[in-house]
Amino acid sequence: MLCVLASARALRLRPHPHKNWRYNLKKMDELQNLDLEQFLRTRGVSEEIISKFKSENIDIVAVQVMHEDEFKELIPKSGDRAALKEFSRRKLAPRKQSLIEKLKDKIAKANNTNLAQTPTLKHKRKATRVVQVGWMNFNEQNKKFQQVRLNKGGGTRSISVDRDCQVKMILEKAIEIFFPNGISPSGPVNSFEFKLLDFKQHEIDHNMRIQDMFEVTGLSKLRFYLASTSSKIWCSSTNNNIPSSSLPITVESDDDVAVSSPTHASNTEFLAPNAEDEWIMFSDRLSPDLPLENTQSSTVLQSHCSLPDTNELTVLVNSILDSCDKNSTSTADNEVANRNKFMEVDYEDPTDIEELLMKINKLINSSVINKVNVCREQVFQGFVRSVRRPRFSEFNKFSVKFADVEGIAEGAIDEGGPTREMFRIALQEVQNSSMFTGRTQKHLCLSDKHLNKNEYFEVGRLISLSLVHGGPGPRFFCDTLFGLIANIKVQPTLEDVIPEIQVELAQLKDATELSVMQDVVLSSNVFSIAGFKFVKKAEDKLDIINGTLKFYAVNVIHEALGQLLNGLKTCNILEHIRQYPNLFKDIMCSKPSLTAERLENLLLPEWSEAGSNRRHIENRVITYFRDYIIDCEDSELISLNEILAFATGLDSIPPLGFQISPKIIFLHDEPACKFPKANTCSIELKLPVCHNNYDDFKLDMDFGIGNAVGFGFA
Repeated sequence: MLCVLASARALRLRPHPHKNWRYNLKKMDELQNLDLEQFLRTRGVSEEIISKFKSENIDIVAVQVMHEDEFKELIPKSGDRAALKEFSRRKLAPRKQSLIEKLKDKIAKANNTNLAQTPTLKHKRKATRVVQVGWMNFNEQNKKFQQVRLNKGGGTRSISVDRDCQVKMILEKAIEIFFPNGISPSGPVNSFEFKLLDFKQHEIDHNMRIQDMFEVTGLSKLRFYLASTSSKIWCSSTNNNIPSSSLPITVESDDDVAVSSPTHASNTEFLAPNAEDEWIMFSDRLSPDLPLENTQSSTVLQSHCSLPDTNELTVLVNSILDSCDKNSTSTADNEVANRNKFMEVDYEDPTDIEELLMKINKLINSSVINKVNVCREQVFQGFVRSVRRPRFSEFNKFSVKFADVEGIAEGAIDEGGPTREMFRIALQEVQNSSMFTGRTQKHLCLSDKHLNKNEYFEVGRLISLSLVHGGPGPRFFCDTLFGLIANIKVQPTLEDVIPEIQVELAQLKDATELSVMQDVVLSSNVFSIAGFKFVKKAEDKLDIINGTLKFYAVNVIHEALGQLLNGLKTCNILEHIRQYPNLFKDIMCSKPSLTAERLENLLLPEWSEAGSNRRHIENRVITYFRDYIIDCEDSELISLNEILAFATGLDSIPPLGFQISPKIIFLHDEPACKFPKANTCSIELKLPVCHNNYDDFKLDMDFGIGNAVGFGFA
């Protein structure tokens, strides 16, 4: 017993292993009432270094996340560095504790909700799943598969299949659909060899179950392509019939078919939540592409029926397709039918984002409008009020009316300009709101206030409607957030979490000794909440950092992300993002780039008659303007994006492009006007013609554009 007491007393008397850098905890407690500048003076830091702290905006948060090399250069003495870090950590402790308590309450609420829910199933699982099949025929000239359109016997069809059936049943039914009675406009069935491709044009293992593919991809509908290659030898004498399936499969209306799928993703992985709400990567379970020459494994389906001439064949196939169309008339109401129009039967894979969005934009009904009343201080709130009205429809045209701070209507008749400006300002408000965190590229940040108001959903709906109605993309999403939306692999970074958590993770990242790592983890609730309570060995550091990042950047925001994804389902944008992530990545994540040359090519002047007096004036003015936009490339006063916003309502070229060609008009009818004007609806930039030297022209252009509130009236 005495030995135990002696050992315990020895442990208590043993000096703290980090006493050198925590030098005097009692004294540190007394110094917590000082600000950063006062604390540095108590350490004897020179006034020159203190001035550098001020000039470079180095505060207590910056001290915690600063790289060790930079910190050492700024504060040469190791004791001063250690003391300053401890001072900063203690200063940040109340703010950190407030965040931790909020997270604890949130997680406790979620756990109570899960416990309160009983796992009983009220309904049986559906025995069938809907899949879509299209037909792609190999083109000998282009050496690639091309989709066969509806008018040539192809298109895309929806079929209902048993959830436990194998993929080979889809192949059999696809041949029956596109080769009724063994014939098609392209020839008899026995003149082709067939295989089934997935939506990425990879050949599929025929023994896979349909339900397994739904679970792997996480898609609501699967799309397959019947890939046909012309046989080198026609075996018309062989007497093999098309295999028929015993499964109950019914052909549905073509109106229910969704867009055809991409060809660009070569090795995509799918991200999906499992039963424990963890995010797991699923690799494709599909077999790789086989060379076209390897056709021995493909089933050669033959028919003994004779081949009619081309005219008889066309008439026969068309009559069959017409009959199918008449028997599958949709009973949905007009609104649902309108929302499904973008699921066209002969929809081909888009080559760029503008082509994709244009097909959806054509469904907008210009004769019915959604009225939106907003003031420039609260544009997002005005948008939310509008879209929550019962009569709102995503395919009705927007009519936006702005009012200034005093409530006076600006008087703009919305022919497109106010709508574009509303989307631009609303997205800027969202970007700077507490729903997102990050410096430039933003990640979702959990906020009870916005979550309870379902505002993450409205952000998703805002983005979808902006893309379809000619507005800009968000362009501020971080790669992690876009990966979660597009169901592709993500690895969160320090920039994806709030600053308080960044501080703790940076401390652990900079630690090189095991004892220091253990102290950092044990002294912070950030790690324990994420499930990391102790560091056993130094090699675990990276796993703890990545696991903590995953917890706060993925698991914690799960509910907010769910709202955002539901909002992005508006106009089917979410499904398009997941099908064509490469097309959407730039408009969701990258800052807009604009050059003087591109702006010059976008804004084309309307010239007067060559040789006229007006034309001489226009030549002078356009020369001034071209020099002006070149100067604005490097100007801190007016940017090229501000010039574009002045003329169009948008500070970047929208993904949908401008439906009206932007142009430059010369103000010959207002010779005394010194400042530029614009019409954002007809997209006209109106330049003054009264200037006889460039300096005056530039001065008035800067003043006019810099002081314009909206819609191009300087």
